Amino acid sequence: MKKGLKCTGKFMVLLLCLCLGTGCSFLDKKPAKDIKARHMATKVQDTNRDIVTSRGTGNLILTRNEKTEHYRMAWVAQWPLCLRMTLLSSGIPVETIAANGKSVTLVSHTGQHAPHTINRANPSLVKIISLPVRLGEIIALLTGKIPLRGSENVIWQRDGDTASTLIFKNWMGAPTEKIFLNKNRQVVDYWQLASGGPPAIKLHFDEFKSFNGYTIAGKTIFTDNRNRKLVLEITAFAPNISLKNKPQIFHLTESG
Repeated sequence: MKKGLKCTGKFMVLLLCLCLGTGCSFLDKKPAKDIKARHMATKVQDTNRDIVTSRGTGNLILTRNEKTEHYRMAWVAQWPLCLRMTLLSSGIPVETIAANGKSVTLVSHTGQHAPHTINRANPSLVKIISLPVRLGEIIALLTGKIPLRGSENVIWQRDGDTASTLIFKNWMGAPTEKIFLNKNRQVVDYWQLASGGPPAIKLHFDEFKSFNGYTIAGKTIFTDNRNRKLVLEITAFAPNISLKNKPQIFHLTESG
């Protein structure tokens, strides 16, 4: 036992000497910044950045527990954390969700659950839609943005003049997010990566449409590593609507 402790002590002294001699560069060395990658990442993060509010309609399709639910949706959103959305089935309101930047209230119009308020600005929706998606990510999409978290450590892998990939890494160098771009530099896929496993969530963007000069994905498909799926289809979209005369639109009482 004493011999083992003695060897450990010598190893620690040697490690200390190496640190003093090299400035412990192997511990605090930061990856060189890829300037072109940072530039491209900034362009992705700035997608439709000047859209602050939106109003629209579309379809929401949710697949979970081997069942698929179809709804019409109508919403008003204010980036980054305000939303009022109503889901309808056969023209009848089913659920309304209102987020005011401080809390989120859900009201069932069919008695499926008691009214419920979540006292968090950006909660996970996993208990509501079964997918590990945050409210702010939905609002980002409904205002034409990419819900990218991003980091300073990013590399850009190009495949000739066709497609390319942005890979974001954490401070330890482990990949955390991937962005896939087509030849027109449009984001067509976005992955949130999980450590040592398949992506926690994948987003696929399709059917790009132009509304008032802004290009957005007409269809966004979320999938997780358990084959659950959420599809958002946008059929009508009005950017930067005025909310001047609607101060309470994002507030909802639990009575509806």
